[in-house]
Amino acid sequence: MRDLFFVGFMLFMFYLGFRRAYMGALCYIWIDLLQPQEQSYYLINTVPISMISALFAVLVYVIADRDKDVRVTNVQVLIGLLIAWMFVTTARAELPEVAWAKWDPAWKALGFALFLPLVIRTRLQIEAALMVIVFTVLAIMSSGALKTALGGGGYGSLSFLVDRNVGLFESSTIATVSVGMIPIAIYLYKYNSLFPPSLITRGILFFIIACAILTVIGTEARTGLVCLAIVAFTEWLRSKRKMLWVGAAAIAALSAVPFLPSTFTSRMGTIKTYNEDQSASTRLAMWEWTLNYVASNPLGGGFGIWRTSKIEVDLKRESESGNVQSESVQKVTDEARGFHSSYFEMLGEHGFIGFGLFLAIFLVTLVKLLRLRARFKDGTDDAWLGECARALAVFTLVYMAGSAFQALAIQSTVYYMMALASSLSLYVVRRDDAEKKAAVQPPLMAARRTGVRAA
Repeated sequence: MRDLFFVGFMLFMFYLGFRRAYMGALCYIWIDLLQPQEQSYYLINTVPISMISALFAVLVYVIADRDKDVRVTNVQVLIGLLIAWMFVTTARAELPEVAWAKWDPAWKALGFALFLPLVIRTRLQIEAALMVIVFTVLAIMSSGALKTALGGGGYGSLSFLVDRNVGLFESSTIATVSVGMIPIAIYLYKYNSLFPPSLITRGILFFIIACAILTVIGTEARTGLVCLAIVAFTEWLRSKRKMLWVGAAAIAALSAVPFLPSTFTSRMGTIKTYNEDQSASTRLAMWEWTLNYVASNPLGGGFGIWRTSKIEVDLKRESESGNVQSESVQKVTDEARGFHSSYFEMLGEHGFIGFGLFLAIFLVTLVKLLRLRARFKDGTDDAWLGECARALAVFTLVYMAGSAFQALAIQSTVYYMMALASSLSLYVVRRDDAEKKAAVQPPLMAARRTGVRAA
């Protein structure tokens, strides 16, 4: 039954793609994030549906899209440069087989993010893309949230739809991305142009928020707690009744503590005692190893260079004998340790150039979004632009904070969001250009030129 649903949904999306080029792009996003071929038993598990959908989206755009308006943002240029530089580091990688294996999904994720703003151009298309991403992530995180609500979960033991620790199915990754969906869901609830706010849409919003919180609890990912704090702080900043908001949040947090698993509270407590936790201590040691490596290899070592690492850490251990407490130091050796940070991942694998391009993509995106937020205020007809920019900006902040503690440098969900931020920026540019042209045209011609297409 699940296979039939996947096939039917894809065929339906392909059919819509022939009529609207952007629908083909949305189909690829859905396939890339949900990975239905990994959940299929027999119909599509051996078919390269991801490649087929990507080629379909590009070909329909090239051949059938009659409204082409090719414009490129500086963020797209940066993504293109990052793809080119990653090819260089892959070609000269210390571990060629490992590097080329990771290059394949990496350039596809960045390449489709580069293509997306070309086909996603209108408000309807931007919101439709956001909905596809939110509900695809919801399909994944709701499975883990349900298990958590029923008493399951635990660090490294909570599975999501498939038993694979990659992409959005990795616990720390889904915890970060799930929290990032909260501001996007709030925007869609309040401002989307398809479904006005109602009891049903409010219920969906609360369900998304609840699933995101349960995902953080179930995965016991410390990064998820940091990301939740960022979202809560940004919502507090926009609240008109800040003290009331703080009081309600405090009461909710205190009320939830007795119901939290003991493993969750004890794991969150290790944030303060990193030198007693092997995971945190080896992470810091790995970051030091990365800095030492790029000091002698400033261009990076290519994908998978972490496999050559060897680190030693000293862990503090407290013991009690009678009424006397003593502290000892245990030396631990670890090899082939992951970077556990997107920043150090880019630095070690792609050197200072790759790190600079990576950081520039998100900082430039964030600046653009904050400028749009400042330009389009609440209470106007264009308030949706400011709110959409704000939601994407909060998502960017959540990613930048969460990725500091996990290797999410090449995560397609994040780059699709950056692509939609470029689409939003280009939408404003096109609209401003149309208004300038209309101002110098005769009234009848101006009306024709400024006509708005819904899709």
